Amino acid sequence: MREIVIVMLFECLVEGKVTAAPESDTTANGKPFVRFTIEHEQGYHDAGRGWVTTGRTDYRVTCWDKRLMPALTGIRRGQRVLVRATRFNILNDNDTGEPIFNLTPDYVRVLEATPERPRQRDGHMVRTAHGEDIHADKYPDVVTNRDLIHHR
Repeated sequence: MREIVIVMLFECLVEGKVTAAPESDTTANGKPFVRFTIEHEQGYHDAGRGWVTTGRTDYRVTCWDKRLMPALTGIRRGQRVLVRATRFNILNDNDTGEPIFNLTPDYVRVLEATPERPRQRDGHMVRTAHGEDIHADKYPDVVTNRDLIHHR
């Protein structure tokens, strides 16, 4: 990747949706970092149609600050975050040749909680070892009752 460094005299605030879980890694020199990607939607609000998206931009967020790293590893895909950065650079992707905006955050704020996962066993029935039919959502994933496990 060829790197173009831009010295910033102002701060950049980017709000977007996390598109992949953060990955922790180290450089060849052994310096740790956390990296994830956010997708920012450009657009405008129309009174009749609501939000109208005119384009999307991906930003790679690479954190070198050891104080921020523990909090960033807890971010999940689908969360909306606000990233404040005073330094960023533009990288050229070797595969596509497209520019990649790489932000080095001063802080990252989660704007909404982790999206709720859909219930996996909604509406299903489970037949127990005793022959009872129980709703799957009420049946435990792990059974620790020895009488239930060894029932004859």
